[in-house]
Amino acid sequence: MKHLLNGSWELICDDKKLTDVTIPGSVLSGLYNSGLIEDPFYRTNEYTVRRELYKDYTFTTHFDIDIKEGSEYILVFEGVDTDSEITLNKEPILHTNNMFRKYETGDIKNILKAKDNELSVKIKSPFFIISSHENAPGKEIDYVSTGVLPGAQYMRKAGSSFGWDWGPELPDMGIHKSVYIEEINHGRILDIETRQTHSEGKVNLFAGAYLDMVNNSDDLTLTFTLTSPDGESFDINEAIAYDDRYSMKSVTFDINKPMLWWPRGYGEQPLYKLSVTLKKADEIIDSKELKVGLRTITVNRDKLGDGENFAVTVNGVQIFLMGANYIPEDVIYSRITHDTYKMLIDAAIFANYNCLRVWGGGYYPDEEFLSLLDENGILLWQDLMFACLVYEVDDDFLENVKEEVDENIRRLSNHACLALVAGNNEMEYAWSEWNGYKDHSDALKQDYLKLFEDEFPKIIRNISPDIFYWPSSPSKGGNFKDALKENVGDTHYWVVWHGEVPFSEYENHLFRMCSEFGFQSFPDIKTVRTYAEDEDMNIFSPVMECHQKNPSANGKIMKYLADTFKNPKDFEGLLYASQLMQALALKTAVDHFRRNRGDSMGALYWQINDNWPVASWSSVDYYGRYKAAHYYAKRFYNPVSPTIVIKKEGYDIDSPITSFNQMASESSFVREGKAPLTYEVVPYIANETMDSVTGSYEISVIDMNFNTLYSSAGEINVDGLSFNSGKGFKLPDDAYAHRRYVMVVGRFVVNGETYYDVKPLVPYKELSLDKADINVSTAVNNEELIITLSSDKVALFTEIICDDYDLIFSDNYIDLVDNDKRVIRAKLPKETLDNNVVPEIRVRSLRDIY
Repeated sequence: MKHLLNGSWELICDDKKLTDVTIPGSVLSGLYNSGLIEDPFYRTNEYTVRRELYKDYTFTTHFDIDIKEGSEYILVFEGVDTDSEITLNKEPILHTNNMFRKYETGDIKNILKAKDNELSVKIKSPFFIISSHENAPGKEIDYVSTGVLPGAQYMRKAGSSFGWDWGPELPDMGIHKSVYIEEINHGRILDIETRQTHSEGKVNLFAGAYLDMVNNSDDLTLTFTLTSPDGESFDINEAIAYDDRYSMKSVTFDINKPMLWWPRGYGEQPLYKLSVTLKKADEIIDSKELKVGLRTITVNRDKLGDGENFAVTVNGVQIFLMGANYIPEDVIYSRITHDTYKMLIDAAIFANYNCLRVWGGGYYPDEEFLSLLDENGILLWQDLMFACLVYEVDDDFLENVKEEVDENIRRLSNHACLALVAGNNEMEYAWSEWNGYKDHSDALKQDYLKLFEDEFPKIIRNISPDIFYWPSSPSKGGNFKDALKENVGDTHYWVVWHGEVPFSEYENHLFRMCSEFGFQSFPDIKTVRTYAEDEDMNIFSPVMECHQKNPSANGKIMKYLADTFKNPKDFEGLLYASQLMQALALKTAVDHFRRNRGDSMGALYWQINDNWPVASWSSVDYYGRYKAAHYYAKRFYNPVSPTIVIKKEGYDIDSPITSFNQMASESSFVREGKAPLTYEVVPYIANETMDSVTGSYEISVIDMNFNTLYSSAGEINVDGLSFNSGKGFKLPDDAYAHRRYVMVVGRFVVNGETYYDVKPLVPYKELSLDKADINVSTAVNNEELIITLSSDKVALFTEIICDDYDLIFSDNYIDLVDNDKRVIRAKLPKETLDNNVVPEIRVRSLRDIY
């Protein structure tokens, strides 16, 4: 039996009660909810609020409890953030120093009272902990990651709570998970472990229960019950006699004709329910249950060309990973709830993800999050919680993190979604390539190897030898080898963005697995208005720069803007343009990788979400508003994804000469009388379904009034889990003369669905766009808003906007390139239905921001 101690506690500082705080909760949640601090996300309040975290705080509660003879009482903290001393009735009972671990006491019965127990948790300031740390001789550390407070590695606390190049420096403190007293009568089930052995048409499911038995235990029965997805149940009973306090009892279920679990898009996600019940006669003493998906998962690393494959393989099928990297949804962890989890998973489903990478600077996902992944067929790439920093290992640190990894991997190993575990984020690569990082001592480098290539893989193999362990991300297999090799392992590719090269540079690379790449954008104007006032509406204002944690990012956005679009006429136009550039960058990369399936087996962009309202690489902002990139992701991650590629040959003579080679090239074209630049358009279909498809296509070159100048049509047959191209369409030589006045439109029909891919022959900024008259009509049908769009001229990146409500549209940021009407749907919020309100809709396109 659990006696839950969540709820209202006192928050105390310097022996003075400040306020009441709801647990799970924190210093920031308590102070903010009681009005003692302003919104830490508003304007530059981050810097003022941060000062509150230089103090120590105590969380205190009082409770009564019915103490029974023959029972033991264990106090359990599922999560304390981070370094705390815990007392019960003034007696020290527990010390915590790792937010990623669950802590529990021994029997506290002799300390408990029936009435008015006082439980206190004193948490030390993280600033004190990290600033007072002294490195061992020869293990001095001076590397500081961008946006991160110095010394973040000296606490087992989410790295991003100390800031990142997208997050604030607000290392909050608190009790971020449940607290309870567990009453043990006879015994309890500590944990359940499962393993699977697959053979043709059969699965053997091993199920083990870890037991904690008190010495008055006798005449007990442990029942394992497996219930199939169609409701059929199987019981296996085990008699339990007291031997040792801790033991493990196991059974094996033989499952014929198993219903296999598949990632989203490849099959269904049937889950078997495994229940374990401890009984004395007919009395239930304790029970636990979990849901099990029957599948095999590994990573195929067979030789491929002059490199190696890197393909997540489920039930023998190689999966092209499509998804994004995930960070904590908030810096105040008590705000992360079922609703935020569901919003995020719904966003992943919307955008056709089959994978999320839980990045190593956050925290290990909760059971609720993992269950949502299981139920929805979204694979989990799980980093251990180490990222971008240099870590010093001593005996205490080693034992602490070994316990952390053991505890969390045991939890994760039972989930169908778990695809692989990576030791850390970017640390192996940093030791090989990063100036300022790789210059640290060999002793620290050996500490790295001890953790990630010795201790952690042993722990994981002991828990489950079936879990694929990868020493770092990116990695080529460990031991700092081949850091820059593209055709082995996984890659984080940041030359586009950090290197400021064109989006087209993606197309010069074929990474076996691109587990990080991305491009920044600003959030929606509604989000900006939550933290900025009118006078702040300039991207270089102090407030906007506070909400931009990458020091050079705003300059990069402006540089790419100059390469891509004309200068927007106002601030809102700049926000919109930044989102378009992000969408185009990600689309360019993913389209290319998918057109080369086999050589490339995955694209996980950085990042799906934010932990506060900010300019960042996210496709969904802090408030759950979808950026242009997220709507684009729905299209470029669609299982069937048609695209066009425009191949250019020759030389653009209508540009300034900057080199002798350029002059020679132009001279030869002029002398030989050749067309200066010619174009060939090639249609492709990438098919990430298990079935073959046939798609018809029409490629048209149209003017801005929808008149067709040239066209070609055909069909493409594509096998399952592959891609194919259609016949190339070479444009007439005079296309060069029209290049600024036309668009190339690929219109595909596959399985009755129509898809568009629209591209210009020149950079968007060179197009001669007329202002389009876009007609918008709305209607309500079955709790949906139906929006119909049509235009008299080409309208690129047409954005549907609802100022009064946050609507998620079935599609957005679409190119209107013909006379056809486009119908978009959005689920109406309850408040509009209750009040019989039809939300007002407005639109804009690229031409409108000039």
